[in-house]
Amino acid sequence: TMTREAFINDDIGFLAAMPAQYASKAKRKINRQVYELLFENPAIFDGAALFDAVHKNLTATGSAPSIKTLEEMILMMGMQTDQFGESIMVEPATIIVPVGYGMKLHQLLGTAEIDVDGIGSHTVNVLNTQYRNKLKIVQEGTLNVLAKDGV
Repeated sequence: TMTREAFINDDIGFLAAMPAQYASKAKRKINRQVYELLFENPAIFDGAALFDAVHKNLTATGSAPSIKTLEEMILMMGMQTDQFGESIMVEPATIIVPVGYGMKLHQLLGTAEIDVDGIGSHTVNVLNTQYRNKLKIVQEGTLNVLAKDGV
């Protein structure tokens, strides 16, 4: 219980702390709801899942970041069409990953040369030259929670 004087003086910071805690919780809830949509991949207006072969936006599930997976995602985005079959040229600006994949993505985008064949033959890393400054990497812990701490 609080005395009238303690309430007026807000000695324990209750009046300032509680609204801030509620606001923070509400923000996290909205954040979680958005990432739940991406994670759960529900059916959308056309009856197909948001990420589905029908929409030509689904790579192999469970793919860790690599040159191959990034290239595949970028190509799929670039080949998207509108309802009339015309190219809409979607270019990636942000990539959202669970905590634990950000470092790998920074390595992939920040390395000037890569070993393409796995035998030590190095070539120019096109991801570095074309996307290093265009692609923002966002690590989101909510995805880890939704995946039960999996990455």
